[in-house]
Amino acid sequence: MNLKEIKETTCSCCGRGISSQTIEYLHTNGHWNERITFECGRKLHFSPNFMEVVVEKECPKNKKEVIKNNKRKKFANKLIDFILDYKLVDLAEKDKVLKALEYTLKVN
Repeated sequence: MNLKEIKETTCSCCGRGISSQTIEYLHTNGHWNERITFECGRKLHFSPNFMEVVVEKECPKNKKEVIKNNKRKKFANKLIDFILDYKLVDLAEKDKVLKALEYTLKVN
């Protein structure tokens, strides 16, 4: 498939190759929406509305992403520790709260 607007053929952060690419939805200005996903998970989108390539999801090896995910993990661990150490409620209630937070606390 020939993408006209997205020129990257490898992830600019880690060098991984393309896993998928799509061209869809012709805009009234004559340009197509283009999307590309790299093997690492990085996703780019060419938006004909703004006529620019936008990063939809950053590479997990990007330094900023690593720092952000480490902060999220520390936050999640502190929150879990707080819930487990809290003395005013029983273990069953703590388990309910932890199950409710399980999806929210997932970090990469």
